[in-house]
Amino acid sequence: MSEKQQLRQQVKQLKQAISSEQRVALSQNICSAIEKLPGFETVSRILLYHALTDEVDTGLMLSKIGRASCRERV
Repeated sequence: MSEKQQLRQQVKQLKQAISSEQRVALSQNICSAIEKLPGFETVSRILLYHALTDEVDTGLMLSKIGRASCRERV
């Protein structure tokens, strides 16, 4: 197994070790930090990705923003 594959496996294991409750709290923290970025209030569009189960829940951002947003479709 290559070093890159080993690193990906370690990251996967770490992500799987996060509980649902922890993931929600982390997602809320990340979304809050994004909202505090300079210029966030003035942008006209926000591009989000549809999160997988082990990723930051971008749905939280969708529910908070009141402007046009784009989400990729797979």
